[in-house]
Amino acid sequence: MKTDTSSPGLSLRVLVSIHLIAALVFSAPLLAQETAPEEAGPGGEVEQAPAVEPLGGAPVDEGVVDAAGEELARGETELGEDTEAGALDYSLLELIQFGGIIGYAIVFLSLVGVALIIDNVLLLRRKVLIPPDEVNEIRVAIEEGAYDRVVTDPPRSSFVGVVTAAGVSERDRGYEAVVKAMEDSADELTGRLLRRIEILNILANVAPMLGLLGTVVGMVKSFNTISVAAGGADPRLLAAGIFQALMTTVMGLTVAIPTVFVYGLLRNRVDSLAADASATAEQLVSPLRETSPDTPRARHLARV
Repeated sequence: MKTDTSSPGLSLRVLVSIHLIAALVFSAPLLAQETAPEEAGPGGEVEQAPAVEPLGGAPVDEGVVDAAGEELARGETELGEDTEAGALDYSLLELIQFGGIIGYAIVFLSLVGVALIIDNVLLLRRKVLIPPDEVNEIRVAIEEGAYDRVVTDPPRSSFVGVVTAAGVSERDRGYEAVVKAMEDSADELTGRLLRRIEILNILANVAPMLGLLGTVVGMVKSFNTISVAAGGADPRLLAAGIFQALMTTVMGLTVAIPTVFVYGLLRNRVDSLAADASATAEQLVSPLRETSPDTPRARHLARV
C-alpha cells in the first residue's frame, strides 16, 4: 500500500530565495554608506584633501610623520584581524540562542526526529519482521497440520507471523481466500510501518518553515529598528540583526536535509522488508494449496 508523501518542494525554495534576496537588497544601501567613495573632480580624478600647513611655518619632520603613519596602519590591521576573528567566535549554544524561541523549537524537533529515527531503525530489521526461529516453527506446524499453533498458540507479533496466521485462519474457504487474507493483512501492516516513518516527513516540512518564520520575524525587528532610530541606524547593527534572523533558516534546513534523507532510506527499507515477508509467508502456506477444497485434487477426492 502506498501513501502519498511530500517533501519541501518548489514553494519552499521560492520562499527561501525571496527572503535572502530581500535581505541583500535592503541591507546593501546601508552597508554601502560605510564605504562611500571620495568625490571625483571635474576631470574624473579623485580630489585629494588639501595639505595642512604647519602652524607658524615650522618645518615638519618627515620621519616622525612616516612613523606615525606606519603605527596607524599597524593598528588598523590588528583591529581588522581581531574583528574577523571575533565574527567567527561563536559557540554552538550561542548560535542556537540567536534563534530565540523559534530556534529552541527547531532544536526540539531535531531531538524528536533523532528519537524516531533510532526507534524505526531498531524496528525495521529482518530478524524483527522475519525472525528465522518463528519461520521454522510455522513451517513445521503447517506441515504437521497443527494449524492452531500457527494462528493462536502463541499469538504472532512479527510481520511474517501475522500475515501467515491471517491466511491460515481462512484455509476452510479455499486457497484463494487464504491468499486474499494474506494480501489484506500485509497491506495493513505495511501501512502501519509507513505511518510510523511519515512523522519524519512531517518534521522535515515543519522545520524549514519554522526557520523561515524566525527569519521573517528577525528581519521585521531589524527594519523596525531603522524606522525608529534617530539620525539613521548603524549599518553594523542592522547586519547583526539580519545575521541573527538568518540563523533560524540555517537551523531549519540543518534539521530538514538529513531528516528527508533518512526518511527516504527508511521508506525503501519498509517496502523491501514488506515484500520479503509477504513472499516468505506465501511460501509457508504453499502446502495448503493441495488441501484446499477448490483444487482439482480435492474435488476429485470429494466425489470419490
